[in-house]
Amino acid sequence: MNLSTTKLKTIQTIIRGKNSTKEIQLTINKSKSQTYKILNELKKEKIITINKLTMQLEIKTHLIMLAKLLDKYEQLIQIFSTTGIEILSKLTKAKTTQELINETKFHKTTILNKINKNIQINLIIKKKKKYSLNKLIWPEVFEFIEELNKYETEIDSRIPLDATIYFKNSEEILFSTTKKATGELSAFSNLEQFGIELFNNKNYYYIPQKKLSKEEIFKHCLLILKKENSIQNKIITIIVYLKFKEQFKQFKEETLVKFACEILKGKKITNYPSLEEIKERAKVYNIQI
Repeated sequence: MNLSTTKLKTIQTIIRGKNSTKEIQLTINKSKSQTYKILNELKKEKIITINKLTMQLEIKTHLIMLAKLLDKYEQLIQIFSTTGIEILSKLTKAKTTQELINETKFHKTTILNKINKNIQINLIIKKKKKYSLNKLIWPEVFEFIEELNKYETEIDSRIPLDATIYFKNSEEILFSTTKKATGELSAFSNLEQFGIELFNNKNYYYIPQKKLSKEEIFKHCLLILKKENSIQNKIITIIVYLKFKEQFKQFKEETLVKFACEILKGKKITNYPSLEEIKERAKVYNIQI
């Protein structure tokens, strides 16, 4: 969710009962054409509905929570604007600056500027070089962010409604669907270059559409396994890693990779395949383990 200061002010105005075009225009101090443009964008983003020139918020829990926060705390308009909400959405658990850069793709300066403004009002706390939401002082914001994350984990306008989302930010999204979709086939739907062909009951896609490297496809497999605890897909991912482990050294700290190394030594790990199962499946693809 990326909303300008003006759009947030518009939401605040509507929740305060000023929901005609004229009232909104006067409050946000924009021209008539600019006001119509903002309202139409909010409608397109499924944040408001327009009925006979009267504006109403969409009946969605996270939007109602957002509007109530803006009504109660004026300073949150600047805090939430542009990249603000997306940065906060990553901080329900403590993160380093680099982790935030990796997850949001925002520039370091952008992230630190927002973080510093949040620290000034005690919305973010810093501990051992990691930042997190201050749940104790701002419980309402924490609850809003949790509800927003829940909503955005399940729904995104770029993909079919039945899709399952594994990872997303403003530029990227990794998802699966039983329907044909726009995007680049990835993960378990694009393993031919690894010498593996699978028949899935759904396809895995990545947006933006582009040619994916082996490293990117493998990374997508790892992201999917964080949500889908499939033994069969774990077997395939381990086989891919073992075949290309010299190329995939950057993934050595991933949990699945660490467990794969333990399994090769004969260790049995709960919810992971045995060495025998991995070897048996590898034979199908003429891969020596």
